[in-house]
Amino acid sequence: MTPDVVYNKYRRQSLIILLCAFAAFALTIVAVIDETWDDPQTEEQTESISSAKVFEFEKVDDLTRDSSVQTLLQNGHTAATVTFLDETYFEPFTVWLDFYAKLRTGRVLFVFVPNDRSHDKAKLALEKLALEVYSQTSVLVNLKSDTANHLDKWNAHNLWKLRMQVLRQLLDSFSHMNFILSDVDAIWLKDPAAPGGIFNQHETSPDIVVSRGTYPHECAVSFEDNDQTAPITACLGLALFRNTPSVHRLLADVETMLPSKHNDDQKSLNCVLTEQYTRIGEASEAEDGSVLSQFQILSGEITGTLQLRILPYSQVTRICDEEILSTDATVAHCYVHPVEEHEHNKTGDKKMENFERFGFIDRMRSNQDGQLILPHSETFVTGEYEEHEAYAISLRPKLKLERGPIAYHGQSTLCVCPKCGSASFYGELYRMTHDGKSWPNENNPVQNLGLRPWKKALTWRRVDWQSRSDWRKFVDSESIALIRDPKERLLSVYRDKVACGAHKASKDRFVNDLIGLSGATYRRSPTRGFGSRCLNLDEFVQVLYEVHAQGKQQLLNRHLRPQHLLCFLHASPDQWAHVIEAKDPNAACILEAVVFGEPIREGDECALSVDHANPFELEEVLAPLEERMLDAITKEEYEVLSPYLVDTGDQSSSFIVDASK
Repeated sequence: MTPDVVYNKYRRQSLIILLCAFAAFALTIVAVIDETWDDPQTEEQTESISSAKVFEFEKVDDLTRDSSVQTLLQNGHTAATVTFLDETYFEPFTVWLDFYAKLRTGRVLFVFVPNDRSHDKAKLALEKLALEVYSQTSVLVNLKSDTANHLDKWNAHNLWKLRMQVLRQLLDSFSHMNFILSDVDAIWLKDPAAPGGIFNQHETSPDIVVSRGTYPHECAVSFEDNDQTAPITACLGLALFRNTPSVHRLLADVETMLPSKHNDDQKSLNCVLTEQYTRIGEASEAEDGSVLSQFQILSGEITGTLQLRILPYSQVTRICDEEILSTDATVAHCYVHPVEEHEHNKTGDKKMENFERFGFIDRMRSNQDGQLILPHSETFVTGEYEEHEAYAISLRPKLKLERGPIAYHGQSTLCVCPKCGSASFYGELYRMTHDGKSWPNENNPVQNLGLRPWKKALTWRRVDWQSRSDWRKFVDSESIALIRDPKERLLSVYRDKVACGAHKASKDRFVNDLIGLSGATYRRSPTRGFGSRCLNLDEFVQVLYEVHAQGKQQLLNRHLRPQHLLCFLHASPDQWAHVIEAKDPNAACILEAVVFGEPIREGDECALSVDHANPFELEEVLAPLEERMLDAITKEEYEVLSPYLVDTGDQSSSFIVDASK
């Protein structure tokens, strides 16, 4: 063997050894990485879960196989909420979602939709309304693939069939979770699954807790007082399904029965219980009115019992009225009988009409405490609109009174809002400047300082708030602003210019302008007669609330415009020398001091003689919802005026039309 051959042989052996060593080193590095970095994708998913709000899937199978959903459900809650909707119920869904989100349950919300269009609408609602404001995490599932494969057409019956299938898949896939099924017209006023809520008020934990219904009569679980005409059934408008073997078996049996019951899941569930299972004993009624029933399951491989609790109507209300928001009900699943025999009352439009009737639409603008929220008026202060009459007046030097001539006093600034007692205020001013004489022109208002009787006593002009000269004089001179309790003032306006009764052409214009500004439609009612246009008290508050909700309060007639947008638009109350009510016991003496520099009258009679004209009498009391609307309308006004009101009283009290005021 030559030296060259030996050299080449050892060189090849060295190269092989080197390559093996490098390979071993690489495997060691991989092993170390594998031990110290189990799944970098999981960390990335976990981070996205903590920041995302809406998770989207195209199939139920995709949802159940996704590990991020498993992580999402590890949030300390043992239940999640499930609802289904299509395009026809999108508007009711937005109302339902608003109520649900405001409860801040912290539970994951599963929303199932049938197609792309419904998906896009639902996603917009979830992101815009609930999620950004209330941090509600949701899972949105587009079932277009499932509906295409399994259902010929998306309709109510197919929806019922699909939701039983979906619910069973969720229970199978997430074994540690219970699921709450809710219709989108079952409005959550309280959280039914909260500690002490209607799902958790009893020592036992039934397999299913469900709202009460009367359909289907032929498969009634029980009867009220053994009356065969008063069936008690399980209504799936609101239902808690616990993750138990009995519930799994029941849902499988319901799916099997669906085709024979026109794919009606509520009918199928009740009929499985009463036709296929054996009742154990008689149904019992608890103190809260709920009905507890037990059934023996002898189906398939499962042999056991299923416990069902049906909640009373007091907790999940079915027959609603305008008072529903003031009751103790947890959920309002309002059923309304059709107006006409042929009318279908389960359309989305019909549900929205009912939501509006029962006050749910207005409550959507409310905060957690049920207090209605309106735009703040401060942003409108600089807008261009009619300036209010704040008068700068000067007394003539030759004015004579019983006690002798009064020297020229200089300029004083007076501001009186409409319906704040202006007639009494200017009537008193006239008496002060005319030797105690009363206003002589009964056919013309005393508030009109341009009329002849005033010219001998004083000169006046409107204050130019933009003039530095006028502003300096205002700050340095006497000033007085007359205010009134905001609700009392609106009452006075309502009584004289809006309420049905006396026919006035001016009332037509006033009501027309108010309704036109709100965008509402006037419907003449036979109870209003055929006189001038008018509104009842609830309607008046509703229309006024709509104006405020649109941020148009600065455009209201001066009689309805909030007082902080009148006398205090350019000068806040603390910049005026005196801010008083007409009923202030010292009002007349304060007015004299402002106008003459000192009180003129002698004795303790310093009150204004306040008279409110009232050509007719009536009494009305606001409904609870309209009462909250009125609170919202006047809230900002009270915040500004409360320190200056004689008696603010209970600003949330009932608003009653009293002819004596």
